[in-house]
Amino acid sequence: MSRAFVREEDEDLLNQRYDEAYVKKRSEWLRIQRKKLAFLTSDPKAEEIDPKTRERWIEQTREDIERTQEELRRLGALE
Repeated sequence: MSRAFVREEDEDLLNQRYDEAYVKKRSEWLRIQRKKLAFLTSDPKAEEIDPKTRERWIEQTREDIERTQEELRRLGALE
């Protein structure tokens, strides 16, 4: 087998591992953001946060969740 094919296979394997690690990180980020949103919207302790700040964080978190979900859908990791 030619070295060119071996290198190409090695690159494909590295790319696949990178993609898997990336999806795992983004999935974990999505889980954290969902947990954060649940805290901000339903935990009594969140009511101690300045209302304007809390609303801004809720909006930013929702937007981030939407972006992350869309990214994972494009990667085929979220249905």
